[in-house]
Amino acid sequence: MRKFRILSVLLCAVLALSAAACNGGEQTASGSESKAESAVASAEVTPASSEEELGPYDHRKAALVDNVGKWRVTGRTAQIMDESGNQGMIYDHAAQGFFFQADCEGDLFLRLSIKIPTQNADKTYSTHFLVRVDGVEKDVIHETTTAVELPVKLTIAEGLARGKHSVEVYRCNEYSKSRCVLNAVELDGTLLPYEAPKKDLTIAFLGDSVTSGACVYSANHEESSFIGDSSDATKSYAFIAANLLNADFTVSSRSGSYSAKGTEPDSIYYTYDYVSRSRNEDLYDNTKDKVDVFVISLGTNDTKKRDGEYIFTDEQIKTNVTALLQRVRADHPKAKIVWTYGQMTLDKANVIRGAVNAFAAADGNTWYYQYTTPNSQGGAYHPTAAAQKLDGEELAAFIKGNVLN
Repeated sequence: MRKFRILSVLLCAVLALSAAACNGGEQTASGSESKAESAVASAEVTPASSEEELGPYDHRKAALVDNVGKWRVTGRTAQIMDESGNQGMIYDHAAQGFFFQADCEGDLFLRLSIKIPTQNADKTYSTHFLVRVDGVEKDVIHETTTAVELPVKLTIAEGLARGKHSVEVYRCNEYSKSRCVLNAVELDGTLLPYEAPKKDLTIAFLGDSVTSGACVYSANHEESSFIGDSSDATKSYAFIAANLLNADFTVSSRSGSYSAKGTEPDSIYYTYDYVSRSRNEDLYDNTKDKVDVFVISLGTNDTKKRDGEYIFTDEQIKTNVTALLQRVRADHPKAKIVWTYGQMTLDKANVIRGAVNAFAAADGNTWYYQYTTPNSQGGAYHPTAAAQKLDGEELAAFIKGNVLN
């Protein structure tokens, strides 16, 4: 890149000298170059600084696509071009992590693009991030009032001392709330080769709004009381259990999901089968992921009623649960599977438990876990943050004491 820029500058200089020789050094009618011509000439011969020309603590914008091996995005992601023409990585899913290390100082910024659903246009809507810098946590919130995809410069750290820093950025919202593309890290310093911390195991979570941490900032059954969206997957049982188990983890979840096979958004396969179904129909290869424990938390939406009648019969629920377990087992032959239920209701618990236990009897590596105390005192009848914390602690203890033995 640097050689190309130098050659370009030399070429511009040669062309300028040739033009001057042909014109005999003539000036414009006014006796001098116009300001516009001067500006163009200046722009042509001024070399742009390249990465090689910057000092170790100079200000730079490090595009992710140019710095492979110096960052990591967990979960379902792919390289994509946003609406501004910038290359980046999909960053749509709840609790999705973005990690890097840098030798830097001062302030640290994240370049990304954000787009909220069209139905939320002209409303104040938030995309929420949990940021850890050297283990110290803070919440960073970007408010959006338009459904047009916009470039965003997000301040994730301020006043850092010169030296090595470790950064984790987690999305708190799920993809049905807003879509994101990670483009670059902007810093006074340099990105370092990424060194992943040692983890004890890898867990994959598949679930509905409870797994997404829906409504944890709301109370008394309100829909929302937190800047346009009260969900936070970093307050969910999944995030808490994974941290307690020192696990590397991924989360695939969407509010309203039930276990039946289908292509509509409320089918869990809409989330499980695709990289980001709200963007396109690119399938995700679930078989490529190394998974030690696969946690499925579904069932509440299977027990919904319409006009007073359950949307699924008991036999349909059994069929749906069994089919999903078969699919996960096919994708992850060696994983230990845990189906959890009971965070909001125990309705149809006997049906779901029966289907899971029947599969487990033949599979030998599958468990059913039922939470001890259903809770629906949070927003929109979801578990509160306190209940989610207890559920995460329960699940971690069950996995450690039963599944990993």
